[in-house]
Amino acid sequence: MSLKRDLRGPTKRTLEAIETKNKLFCISIKLFSKYGYEAVTIDDITEKAGVSKGTFYTHFTTKDAVLVEQFNKIDDAYTKAFENIDGKMSIGEELLLLIETMCDYCNSECGVNVMKIVYMNQIGIAEHPVILKKHKRPFYTLLEHIVEKGKKTGEFSKGLNTKNVVMFLARSAHALIYDWCLYDGNFDLPAEGKRYFSIIIGFLKEGSHSM
Repeated sequence: MSLKRDLRGPTKRTLEAIETKNKLFCISIKLFSKYGYEAVTIDDITEKAGVSKGTFYTHFTTKDAVLVEQFNKIDDAYTKAFENIDGKMSIGEELLLLIETMCDYCNSECGVNVMKIVYMNQIGIAEHPVILKKHKRPFYTLLEHIVEKGKKTGEFSKGLNTKNVVMFLARSAHALIYDWCLYDGNFDLPAEGKRYFSIIIGFLKEGSHSM
């Protein structure tokens, strides 16, 4: 019986719950972007969504949890980008694909105002999970895979310390997004990401004693 239910796919109730969660997420992000994170209350979100406060708490424990969901969505984008990766891609192209995915998502799906809120929330003093430094996220695991693969194939210097390089690349990516926010989105994030990390790839090929 359970097998037949699985074959039929998600139930109507499950689909409705997913739809409600996505609705709450989208409305929350829009309100945060328009009025600022601190100014928006859970009551504001539920009133706009036309649901009860209890419904909100069914899907999100706090307002911070909405921003955590933003990271879940970008992690899904990373995973999807690498699901059917072309085996003929160079390791440098794989790294650029990861950075391109990050930049495109932040630029097109989030926008600079939302990313400002996300970064302010992550470095603020409120109690919330700091997702940016969680090394089990797909962003970090993919970086580690790319660096290790690059060393094995000889595309990157074999003398590089993987842990140090992964941290360097992650910090460079975070700095890129931070700078984009600092300049209010006044430069082409995907283009600058490609240019900046193409330079970094050159350094990784040459190797560095400091890494």
